[in-house]
Amino acid sequence: MSEASTYQDLRAHLATLRLGAAAEALPAELERARTEKLSHTAFAGSLLSIEVDATLARRQASLARFASL
Repeated sequence: MSEASTYQDLRAHLATLRLGAAAEALPAELERARTEKLSHTAFAGSLLSIEVDATLARRQASLARFASL
């Protein structure tokens, strides 16, 4: 399997799981992992951290909208 094919599969998996922030950050995080020679675990942790931060921000925005009703 080529690197491009693996990349497209990974993007598709992230989209299927509705991990939009992680999918959006994927190219930059892959490049950062290459340049900083991050381990697979560090790369996955970084990508998931981005998604968690986005989820928490969406949750806070929803709570704020609900509170102003």
